[in-house]
Amino acid sequence: MALRPFLVLLTVCSCVLAYYLPRPASPVQCLQFLAGAECLCGDVDWEFQVFCSCRPVKTLDLRNLSQDYRVSKAAAFHLNDCGKTSVLVFPRAFSQLNLKSVTFYNISSLTLEPYSIHLNPEVKDAFNITFSLITTLSIRKDAVNVQLHHPHAGMNLKIRHASLISLMKSAIVGKLRELTMEEMLVKARPWPGAVVCQGLTGASVIMKSVLIKKGLSSRWITGNISSLSISKSSLRLLPDAFAGVNIEAGSKSKTRIVLLGNNFMIPSLPSHALPSHGYLSQAKQNYIVCQCQNLAWLLESPSTQVKQSVKASLICRNNKSISSVLASCEKPCTVKDCKQNP
Repeated sequence: MALRPFLVLLTVCSCVLAYYLPRPASPVQCLQFLAGAECLCGDVDWEFQVFCSCRPVKTLDLRNLSQDYRVSKAAAFHLNDCGKTSVLVFPRAFSQLNLKSVTFYNISSLTLEPYSIHLNPEVKDAFNITFSLITTLSIRKDAVNVQLHHPHAGMNLKIRHASLISLMKSAIVGKLRELTMEEMLVKARPWPGAVVCQGLTGASVIMKSVLIKKGLSSRWITGNISSLSISKSSLRLLPDAFAGVNIEAGSKSKTRIVLLGNNFMIPSLPSHALPSHGYLSQAKQNYIVCQCQNLAWLLESPSTQVKQSVKASLICRNNKSISSVLASCEKPCTVKDCKQNP
């Protein structure tokens, strides 16, 4: 996934999505104190929603949105058409709002400051946060924290067509039902504990067409997960990348793991990078450069069913066979040792 085609994709998608954006019936102007933005409030699908777009300005600051009494009763907030604007969401900008969804799309630069989206909404089903078509996205420490108290409520968070430059500790906290990362570039390594999945049900984690330059760090995501799907991605899973997740152990585990199609493991998949007790329902066409340095994890203990299934799905990118390379690796070695004798 080269950067230039990726940026072109952002531009094309922004034009397509802008055409399909909903518009409120009988809209009225709101949030007029926001310099640099034009906002309309009105009903869409029987719900009161807020739609904001950027004026031709370089920067837009979102602060204290509850100052407008009309916004305090809104179910959804949308910010779009900021392709040439840097947007900064200040701490507690969304406080005292009872939203069901927050959407940011087609934004040049978006930074979420600590405590910027801290909510306790009265949601009975799903709370949705979407980041789409964001050229540079930065989510700071404690930026997103959504506390859902209804037993059947859950949060869906999606990041699509974006370049993520910062995902700090406790950047995303909540009773996650689904975490989707799709068609995106992760430039900086997420901090340990960046995503905290609360609740007993567990989150479905989906990573599709994701390029992670610096790799996924130890315990970048913690809490309960119900499924993990990685497909068409280029990533490096560092030791204990998923060690922070809780899954049901044993043959009756409901945690489903999918490693499907054109995943490039760069350069290795350590023993504890993936949950060892999950049910690996599908794994195929995962590419790797076959050398001792990159295959050391296959010689490490323990030998788990997940590891062996992943091994069977690997395809050497350098016209070698995994068996012959492993035979040349005389003994289990650390990545550091294997670097000295590839």
